[in-house]
Amino acid sequence: MKQEKVLVIAMNYLRDFVRPNCINVSGNIHDFLNTVQKESCFIPRSNAENDYNFKQVIPYIYISHDKCIYLTNRKSTQSESRLHNKYSLAVGGHINEFDIGGIDNIVQNGMLRELNEEVIVDSSDILEISAKCLISDDTNEVGRVHIGIVYHVSLKSAKCTVNEIDMMDGKWIQLTDIPAYYEELETWSQIIYDFILRNEQ
Repeated sequence: MKQEKVLVIAMNYLRDFVRPNCINVSGNIHDFLNTVQKESCFIPRSNAENDYNFKQVIPYIYISHDKCIYLTNRKSTQSESRLHNKYSLAVGGHINEFDIGGIDNIVQNGMLRELNEEVIVDSSDILEISAKCLISDDTNEVGRVHIGIVYHVSLKSAKCTVNEIDMMDGKWIQLTDIPAYYEELETWSQIIYDFILRNEQ
C-alpha cells in the first residue's frame, strides 16, 4: 500500500513567522503562504510525525453564521486517536500530493478539499473565505510538528452539516456559549477562541 505523504515546511523557513518553544499566533499570513508555495515539500506522514526539523502544514477552518459558530465533536471512530471525543471550533487536516492539482495555491486547494470532505455547505451560501492567522504551539509534542493556517468561512445561513456522520457530530452554538465547551476543546480551538473569537462576541 502506498504510504501517505503530507506537505511540510522546514523549520529554517519558519524563523520569520514563529518563535520556538511557545504558542504563536501570527498575522503574517500572506508572506507565509508564499513561502509554503515556494519552499514546502512532501514527506511520508510517519516520518513527519517524529521529525522536529519540519512542521506539517494544516488548513484549519472555522465556520460562522451571524454570531454563531459550527462546533464539531470528533468520535472515537476517527483515525487520529489524539483528537477522540474532543470538541473543535474548526475542521481541517493534512495537505496531500493530489492537492497540487493545477492550482497556484496548494494550501487553498487543500483547504477547500478538507472543507468539502468534513462538512456539507452550498458554495452559493458562502459569503467570504479569508485567511486569518497562523497557529504554532510548541508547548506539546503534537504542536511541535504542525503549523496551522486558520481560515474563516462566513455563511449567509445556518445550512451546514457534518459530511461523515460516523466520524463526528456537529451543531451551531452562539459565540457566547463557547466558554462552556472550552476545557473540552482541542488546543488549537482554544487558541482560536482566545485570540480571535473572544473579541467577536
